[in-house]
Amino acid sequence: SHGHNDVLCIKQDSRGGVWIGSDGGGLSYYHNALNNFSTYSADNLPDNTSIEQVRSVVVDKQGMIFAGTSEKGLFYTDPANAVFQQLVFKPYKKSISNPNRVVSLLCDKEGDIWLGTQSNGLMILDPKTKKIKTWFQPDAVGWQKIPDHTIWCMLVLNKNQILAGTLNNGLCIIDK
Repeated sequence: SHGHNDVLCIKQDSRGGVWIGSDGGGLSYYHNALNNFSTYSADNLPDNTSIEQVRSVVVDKQGMIFAGTSEKGLFYTDPANAVFQQLVFKPYKKSISNPNRVVSLLCDKEGDIWLGTQSNGLMILDPKTKKIKTWFQPDAVGWQKIPDHTIWCMLVLNKNQILAGTLNNGLCIIDK
């Protein structure tokens, strides 16, 4: 058992292991060959990181782990080298009370990480530099304007497009 009952997300990596995000129990990893769970939580992470509530998780093409949290933005780890980092985001407008609720994550065919937030739009992150390359949101001008501020779920359509499930505007096709 991975030690927490409220599971919010599950993602399989390229080696057949499974990452499990929970509400209150951090991020756990399970692989048949190891036959046990390893967990990242407040018990074993640096003080400047927090992943108590993991709403989304994705593994990039280099095997790095990105976990979206309820309040603390994006948690990143390179498990092989014990690197841990927390990325937080500013709100695209002042009235957003929690700009750091990352509810969906996706790695596209080019290796970029898409971050869907609850109320703070959709961002594309360069996984190497950890910098936001593009920020789609309702107040943007031009091609970065999208009809909704919340992206609950995403699916890769092709090299440059994803299908995004929104809070108030159904499904949207978003082109990189």
